[in-house]
Amino acid sequence: MAVLVAQQPSPGEGFSAVTEAVGRLLDADLAVLHVFQGDGTARTIASWSGGGPILPIGTRFPLDGDNLAARIFESGAPARMHSSDEAWKRTATDLAQSTGVRSAVGAPILVEGKLWGALMAATGGVESWAENAETRIAAFTELVATAIANADSHDQLTSSRARLLSAADDARRRVVRDLHDGAQQRLVHAIVTLKLAQRAFRKGEGKAEPLVEEALKHAQQGNAELRELAHGILPAVLTRGGVRAGVDALVTRLDLPVEVDVPADRFQEEIEASAYFIVAEALTNVVKHSHATRAEVSASAYDGSLRIDIRDDGSGGADPGGHGLVGMNDRVTALGGRLQIDSPMGGGTRVTATLPLSMPPREPPSGSPTNRAG
Repeated sequence: MAVLVAQQPSPGEGFSAVTEAVGRLLDADLAVLHVFQGDGTARTIASWSGGGPILPIGTRFPLDGDNLAARIFESGAPARMHSSDEAWKRTATDLAQSTGVRSAVGAPILVEGKLWGALMAATGGVESWAENAETRIAAFTELVATAIANADSHDQLTSSRARLLSAADDARRRVVRDLHDGAQQRLVHAIVTLKLAQRAFRKGEGKAEPLVEEALKHAQQGNAELRELAHGILPAVLTRGGVRAGVDALVTRLDLPVEVDVPADRFQEEIEASAYFIVAEALTNVVKHSHATRAEVSASAYDGSLRIDIRDDGSGGADPGGHGLVGMNDRVTALGGRLQIDSPMGGGTRVTATLPLSMPPREPPSGSPTNRAG
């Protein structure tokens, strides 16, 4: 079963296989997997029968009564019930009677520490379950939790990649729009004005000099807008000097003291670009939202990973679901890394990104810039 889960089948296949394995292991007549819904019910998402009636997928049980699912939901612990129990006699349903179930045992499923559902086995026999029945089921609930986590990670990665593709398309459209509305218009205006100046020169009119000055002004403004646009895509200082040079240049433009402790090592281009944009986005959030008086940026490469920390002494309470942090997480996830956000109210914010390195750091070029504090 562990090998099957590790192969990451579809959730339905994994749930059905685990449910059947529990039923056969405990020699049960029926085994079911429930997920706890947000509407106060437990819903059957996998069911197996040893040959008798089977519990239909989609069957719901109330979680406010005294049934096995409700007991597990309320306690968050394994539980068992038998037809001799008073509670069973009071709450026995037509479904239990139609399936011939007289005894049931189950264990909770915890996913990342949160109660997610329950895995149960039932029988129509009168004998009691073995004392370790709950423990044996619990071993399978861990496999279910792993399958759920795998599916969730896959869904998150798929969504992350879709957002990255959408963001890249949006970025390209912005570049085209900015070029058309900005630098391109400036250059067109400069060309038209230069042609007018050329005509004025040929006719010996005195209008040529102010026209040349106007054309020069538009050319200079167009050049400045192109530089600004290129800076937003990938700063030249980052390409030449790596993460440290890029961060050093970044903090000089901020109206906030930033202490920088970043190595001069060079890394793969995609790692350097991602590290730079993570720092840039985090510091932008600090300046815009945190009311901080200072910030720190540190980085270190060890054990095949580059770890980047951005901390501030601001108001905290950063929303991980905010656009900037979601985009940051997408960038990290796309590289197979991990993003952590610690932002208690009133306690500042700490953003930590860990990026895997597929090769050791490169030696920095001679004459690379030194660390500095902005």
